[in-house]
Amino acid sequence: MASTSPNAPPSVSRDTMSANRSVNWKSIALPYAIAIGAQLPMLLLYSRNLYLDKPHYQTFPFAILATVIIAWMRWPKEAKMPFHRSVTSDALLVLGLMFAIACVLFKFPSAAAGSVMLLIASLLARTVDKETLKSLWPASLPMFVFLTLPSGLDVALITKLQYYSAICTSRLLDLAGLGHHMDGTVIQVPGRASYGIEQACSGVQSFFTLVFIAVVFIVAFRRPFFRSVVLLASAVFWALFMNTVRIFLIPVLDQADIDVAHGFPHAMLGWGTLIVGALMLLSTDQFLSFLFGPVDTETGRSGPFGKFFTKFWNNLVAGKNLDDQTAPRKRRGRKPITQAGRTAIWSICGLLALGGIWSSWDVFYAFTNERHSVRFFDLDVTKPFEETDLPAKLDDWSVVDYKIDSRERGSDLGKRSDLWTYRAPNCTAQISLDQPFPGWHELTTCYKNSGWNLLSRQRKESELEVLDTNGQPGKVSWPYVVAEFNKPTGEHSFLVFSLFNTAGAPVNPPASWNPLMYFISGIKNRLSGRIRTQFFNRATYQVQAFVAGYGGFDDSTKGQIEERFLRLREITRSKFIEKSAPSTPVQ
Repeated sequence: MASTSPNAPPSVSRDTMSANRSVNWKSIALPYAIAIGAQLPMLLLYSRNLYLDKPHYQTFPFAILATVIIAWMRWPKEAKMPFHRSVTSDALLVLGLMFAIACVLFKFPSAAAGSVMLLIASLLARTVDKETLKSLWPASLPMFVFLTLPSGLDVALITKLQYYSAICTSRLLDLAGLGHHMDGTVIQVPGRASYGIEQACSGVQSFFTLVFIAVVFIVAFRRPFFRSVVLLASAVFWALFMNTVRIFLIPVLDQADIDVAHGFPHAMLGWGTLIVGALMLLSTDQFLSFLFGPVDTETGRSGPFGKFFTKFWNNLVAGKNLDDQTAPRKRRGRKPITQAGRTAIWSICGLLALGGIWSSWDVFYAFTNERHSVRFFDLDVTKPFEETDLPAKLDDWSVVDYKIDSRERGSDLGKRSDLWTYRAPNCTAQISLDQPFPGWHELTTCYKNSGWNLLSRQRKESELEVLDTNGQPGKVSWPYVVAEFNKPTGEHSFLVFSLFNTAGAPVNPPASWNPLMYFISGIKNRLSGRIRTQFFNRATYQVQAFVAGYGGFDDSTKGQIEERFLRLREITRSKFIEKSAPSTPVQ
């Protein structure tokens, strides 16, 4: 008689089991593979953007590798039914579809990455760990560490960690007697180079890398929920601690003419920091095992109350009852996927595949254009400006510098900025035209992400003189936004900005800016060009005035900045309309 699997009934032959596995793979794994494969181009673009623009996520490929290795090691290769019904898997599959739809509508590579991660988690949720007989979906958790957080929360988190690292480093340098000055997140040592906290907290030694190592450790060694949460929290501490030590060593060793801020020594210092951080995580896990380990119920005379509290403690810290030997048997009653379920899987994965193929055009464009970005506009809607487009002198303001900033990577949002620097008697103001954007662009968010703390934001009313359809002069409302910021170093800044659209019409700013407004604006702005053009502005252009300095600005200075801004804003708009007008052919 043919041998059978230990979990199979005696009457089931090897040929039957092989047939069942074949049906499972063809009807379940194949649609998942097609859906994932169709989105791989967008996932490739996502990983490329992470590597180039967000060095904190550079270890993303290791997360994919970790998931593959853990899943392969725990896969029930001899099971007669590799896949089974799972409500969790169904929910993850639907979420993956929603993320894919978001990618198609909004051209958002991170949505495609989230969709692929959810699909892998859904597939793993349909099988079991061959040792514990629990769902295998936790093997996908390492990947989710590198799914960028919405609303720029990952940038805000890193900025906050950099700020605290700067404070801790400054205190250590004080204890070491090394004279220095902290300019934001930059250490300035007299007679030596400046050391940026931003660069020191990036790369493989970042916070996200240590969190990734903690998650792999949790999944690989099956740590219970309570200890997992504590271990993840410790990863934050060790990331802050080790990066502080690393940043501290750079200027200290530089005093002995040992340069570890550049080249190979700098890379070795980073890897050393990562290794020590990983060892600290291992030490923390061992300490948690000692402190919160399960209690053996076989020894001792604890009585009925003692046994009750022992079981409660083991369930809390170990996630299981050591006396319960029937739990694994209860998990063996897995039900096969019905024909309707297989049809639903094929239908959803088919939609996912179509969405991935549709998005592949955006990926092709991103890798063939010079900016290597997902485009938001079907055409180039930027308008070339020159230094002479704004007056060289405006009352007591005079232009002292002009430059063009072109952003070569990322999306085509704000890819060009024309910047005029005006020297005034009591300040230096930067006037810029930033273009293009797909709708309202909340500039205060950009300054917050660059390290400024927002103190106030206010919408103010103003009017613009225009000609109506009959050529008669009139006025329309064109509100603008003023905002104030500061930094821990004592630096203050004052910002005034507003936007107009392709036709030169004013864009009305929201009275307040909150997460709901950010979400609504983000949805409108990220829609594909053809969809967005039918319902909203095709493109918008931003004019801003930014002034920074120590000690703040009085009401008179802020009023003067606003008055000059309004005049320069109208000049910029008029020049834009002039440049947008069709040229008259020479007779």
